[in-house]
Amino acid sequence: MVPAPLAVEIVGENIAPLLANRAESPRFVQHALMVTNVRLALMARGAKQWVFEQQLWREVDGHMLKPDGLAVTSTLPAFVECDMGHVTPSKFKEKLNTYRALAHGGRCATCYGFSEFRLIVATTGTRRAARLRSLIPADAGFECLVQTFAELGIPVVGGWS
Repeated sequence: MVPAPLAVEIVGENIAPLLANRAESPRFVQHALMVTNVRLALMARGAKQWVFEQQLWREVDGHMLKPDGLAVTSTLPAFVECDMGHVTPSKFKEKLNTYRALAHGGRCATCYGFSEFRLIVATTGTRRAARLRSLIPADAGFECLVQTFAELGIPVVGGWS
């Protein structure tokens, strides 16, 4: 997928070339559009800056951390995960444990230059949100907000087969 010239203003000129090398699939396209909807909603709510996924990839304790984005706010930076319900609970728990590792021992400051963060998880429905909330480690070391796309007022992009 090569972004059209007008897409650059939405995805950013540093990210557009990276998208050209991603595998095209209905799930990828749906996820990418939902991440864009989440980004636009957070920016409309006062986020000052957005950092794109590929700019955030880091190895933390032997695991790759690939947030869908980072919303820079006036308080704490907020990593964003856009959950479409395709990831198993055990895989999502692994991701949360990687964020937990990031929050401890000065790793976040080393990787990103800030020591504290929030995690915003936008997901498909109330049952999925409740399930994901139950996976948050008690000693996470970060605030985690799990809400549905509807609760956040974000339009859902339909699925394709």
